[in-house]
Amino acid sequence: MLYRDGEPTSIACPGCAGVLSAFTEGREDFIRYVCTVGHSFSLPALLYAKEDQFEYLMWAVISVLAHLEMGYRDLLERGYVDVAVATRQDVETRIEKVRTYAQLLRELIEADRPPASEAGEIESGAV
Repeated sequence: MLYRDGEPTSIACPGCAGVLSAFTEGREDFIRYVCTVGHSFSLPALLYAKEDQFEYLMWAVISVLAHLEMGYRDLLERGYVDVAVATRQDVETRIEKVRTYAQLLRELIEADRPPASEAGEIESGAV
């Protein structure tokens, strides 16, 4: 572990979820974030990593919703409704809600672009 004299933040490291500490090295125009195992980020690189993490997690939610839909469809096809879980109508309603949530999230993800990626600053290596 690295022990340094940085200011602890409430931001988790995108690489390991450890605590990030902020270092300014005596400069007002500079900040570097370092976790206890040594992952290090400039502010733009940290924002890029968090944006990437956010998008990854949003797609993960869409994946879980797709799995829910598949499971509920299996429930209907195998005749488990009205016996163990819920009525056919309840399950069909849930499938529609899950499908709607997934579609809304997909539209949000596809429409959302972080400011830095729109400007090309981070992707061009300006971090």
